[in-house]
Amino acid sequence: MDAGVGHYLARFPEEVWEQYARGALSEEECEPLEEHLLICSACQHLLAELDAYIRVIKAAAAVAAENLSARQTCLDGRSEDTAAESRNSELGSVGHSHHRHHTGLNRI
Repeated sequence: MDAGVGHYLARFPEEVWEQYARGALSEEECEPLEEHLLICSACQHLLAELDAYIRVIKAAAAVAAENLSARQTCLDGRSEDTAAESRNSELGSVGHSHHRHHTGLNRI
């Protein structure tokens, strides 16, 4: 690790930089970090790496959510197909039962 970053991380832990990168700090908490970023290229580099990491994680989460949604839609479609087949099967047996009953009445 760069000595400049190590020195500053002793004052502000990496978790604080991560919170800053995620936008999880108040304006008041951001102020000293932003002032330091104006003059410290090592911390600018660290922040750029954190920003890139956060973008990758967000992109991966979005892809995972899309895959989950597509999988759920597929499963829902299968459930609807199965339910329709079941309804059709029941209607078919009701129709046959009704037909036999109606035919029986004609014989009486």
